[in-house]
Amino acid sequence: MKSDPYASYTHNPFTVNPSVCDLYYSHTDTKLVNGGDDSAVESYDDDTNEFKFLYDASDDFPIRPDPQTQTVTVTGTSGSPWKDVLVNQPAKDDDDFILSFPDPCLDANFVTITPDF
Repeated sequence: MKSDPYASYTHNPFTVNPSVCDLYYSHTDTKLVNGGDDSAVESYDDDTNEFKFLYDASDDFPIRPDPQTQTVTVTGTSGSPWKDVLVNQPAKDDDDFILSFPDPCLDANFVTITPDF
């Protein structure tokens, strides 16, 4: 089975107050439950808040297509537009989301069966 191995997720933006402050994003993720040291996060675009995830169910891909979960934590950190002023610690806040990867062979949304004539 081979399909487009990339999925995406766009997290909600954070709001910083006062709005004159800069806002920086970072992220961390747990490893896939059944994937050893593998992570599905392929890339993150902090301009659009979009994550791209790689989850390929082909035989040569190291992540097993068992039902998988992975928690991704997005952190928003305040910054100063006056870069040379570093008196206080920046403010931070987190938001988590959980990725779920079903077994693609057992989900009719991912499998098609066509008779050979």
